[in-house]
Amino acid sequence: MYACRVQLFLAQGDGLWRRFNFFLTISLALIAALFVKDFEPQLGTVLSIIGTVVGIVWFIVSAGDHYFYMNYRCRVCDLEELLAGPDQELLKRTLRKHPVQVKNKPWSFRIPHFGVTPFASIVPILSIVFWIVFYFGIDYERL
Repeated sequence: MYACRVQLFLAQGDGLWRRFNFFLTISLALIAALFVKDFEPQLGTVLSIIGTVVGIVWFIVSAGDHYFYMNYRCRVCDLEELLAGPDQELLKRTLRKHPVQVKNKPWSFRIPHFGVTPFASIVPILSIVFWIVFYFGIDYERL
């Protein structure tokens, strides 16, 4: 049962990043289209609308992914506590704490209380903001 829950948790995390990469690729392709040689403002309008729609869909998918990822994480933690039973100290020593303290270095560090998983929901918001700002920055007088 525990192994099954851990597998579900890992599969959800893998799926979250697979979908993130899918939408990131689409968004970067749209941005790359801005650099075509004969760029016209009409193309910019179309790209900004498509980019905004893709960003909104990306955010909805990422927010749902993050919810399910955290849900599975909580379920695994609950099951760990259940399996530890009355010996909660054993749980703290074996499952929750690293036996060796990892020290931060310039090339390897962790910011306390900040994980990379919420990043998957933040990037789509930045994408939406980019496309909206781009839309309003198009020079329509050239039309």
